[in-house]
Amino acid sequence: MASSTDGEREMYRDRPVLPVAIVGHAASGKSTLLEALSLALSGQPGGVWVAGPRVDREARGPRVVEGLVVSARRRYTLVDVPGDRSLLRWASRAVSQCRAAILVVHAERSVEAQTREHLMHLRGVPESRLVVFVNACDAAAEPGWLDAVEAEVRESLWMCGYNGDEVAIVRGSALKGRHDARWQPTVGALAEVLERMPDVSWDGDAPALAQIVETYRREGASTVVEVFVQQGRLRVGERYFVPGLGAVRVREIQHARRPIMMAEAGEYVGLRLVTESTGARGLRRGEVLSALEAIEARDVITLRLRFFGLFHPVFRRPVPAGSHAFVHLGAAGCQGILVPPSELGELQCDREYERVRVVLSRPVWAVTGLAVTLRTGRCPPAERVGALPAWAGTVGVGRVMP
Repeated sequence: MASSTDGEREMYRDRPVLPVAIVGHAASGKSTLLEALSLALSGQPGGVWVAGPRVDREARGPRVVEGLVVSARRRYTLVDVPGDRSLLRWASRAVSQCRAAILVVHAERSVEAQTREHLMHLRGVPESRLVVFVNACDAAAEPGWLDAVEAEVRESLWMCGYNGDEVAIVRGSALKGRHDARWQPTVGALAEVLERMPDVSWDGDAPALAQIVETYRREGASTVVEVFVQQGRLRVGERYFVPGLGAVRVREIQHARRPIMMAEAGEYVGLRLVTESTGARGLRRGEVLSALEAIEARDVITLRLRFFGLFHPVFRRPVPAGSHAFVHLGAAGCQGILVPPSELGELQCDREYERVRVVLSRPVWAVTGLAVTLRTGRCPPAERVGALPAWAGTVGVGRVMP
């Protein structure tokens, strides 16, 4: 078994880290693209495919696939996000932690319902770190069809608040791009777009703060969790606090299946935690580990919120005060009640509001600036009897205010 010193050496920490979410409609080719892109990035001079794709087989619900690839310029954590409508909350969690994104659009089907919904969830990703990959172009019979698909993609980008002319769009084939010499340059072009993206500034000197992405097995007083390190550094043997639950101590850290002594900001790592109080044994997704004991969870948050009524008449109706919504805050999610500003009795779609209060059903960690997504149950009816509506109910995006 490799030592922790060997694990540290193999993490290539002399290069900046960039977590990238790969999102798109179900069956658009995201998993295939993750493999093809990993081959392209690791094939560069100085590139290494460190680990992955890794499937979280112990996770409850959908399986999230991750891969760690080192290119000549930086380290990439590629996160394959489930694209099914019913699993949209996983997309919201992933993009709230990743700092760049690849939106995958199938060339034969063009823009679909979940494509637009994913774009809304990606509003926290700047245009400079967003790229669209039009996949399966080898299946398109006419070149003019691809032009129409790209035009529709750019229109959807404009509708969801992006500058559609500034976002890069790459045409290619993930399946053929792995081994076919004709299509390999298309995946290589996507890799070049990633390499040109600006670096993320991580605050490595701040007090450690990490959000729990998934909880796994419990063995006596220890619990295995996966976390995303938001800032600072986590170290083996040190003590951290979970707001409202108590203290835990890090017994072991693993990154890309390698034991390490320290986790840095921007990394997904696995932790074995030893609980120091009875309450901390109930760790769950969305909670945080903090080096500061004073950090507090909040049961009322104030948002700068943008409502959308773009895609169906149902969503153009005003939202009255006291309406219930499901709130995504990073990896956490809970029910909430909307409280508009006092001078307003309802919230209009296609408008941005500065201060909308949300009363949460339970206390949640919500730092200022955290990306938030709102979903309601006002889904339009299905187009055919017995089918689920295509739209999952996303109606607004925003950020937590002080």
